[in-house]
Amino acid sequence: MKCSPETAGLTQLQVILGEQVKEVCTNYESLAKAPHPIIYSRLLDPAAQNGYPVPVPGSLYEEGQAMMFAGTDAVGNTLTVGFFHILDQPALQARLREEVRQAWPELSQPPDFQTLEKLPLLTAAIKEALRMASGVTTPLPRIVPPSGASIGQHAVPAGTIVGMSSIFVHYSAEIFPEPDNFDVERWLGKEVQSLDQWLIAFSKRSTELLGHQSCMV
Repeated sequence: MKCSPETAGLTQLQVILGEQVKEVCTNYESLAKAPHPIIYSRLLDPAAQNGYPVPVPGSLYEEGQAMMFAGTDAVGNTLTVGFFHILDQPALQARLREEVRQAWPELSQPPDFQTLEKLPLLTAAIKEALRMASGVTTPLPRIVPPSGASIGQHAVPAGTIVGMSSIFVHYSAEIFPEPDNFDVERWLGKEVQSLDQWLIAFSKRSTELLGHQSCMV
């Protein structure tokens, strides 16, 4: 924290999570005081493990971190990027507002998820925000299967560990023309089904996507 004050918040959060895990593991009854069931309640419930052992404190700590970062940082970053570009395009903002208002006329009566899911412009805006603000940007390692693999024009032997950042795909001009532009129209055309396979904000499949762009071996 002293060496990098800018990232002190991350360390503080990790300390808080560590204290939470220590508390619930040594005093499981304390969960009964929570206003509603929380993730620790489920993970520490033997009946919910389907015969598997209850997570040890170390695993519980990692689960807590994953929930915090995946549920807050990734979502918050995507929303920030999306709203920035939508507000930067008044015409798009007006169209999007009108579409949402049609499905949600009364603020106190929000529609169900299935209704919002069918709004084409809202869906396109969400996909474009996910494309430009990938949830996981670090390469996710994969092991080449026993049969080997062809990545690009290179033959890669079995057992090789390969990885690729989603940034290479999401910002590929070959897949997404003018990738630096926030363009929702790319998700509204006839090619949208073919584009969906390249939206890999949280990874997708095994090694087959690695064949399209640069990877690390």
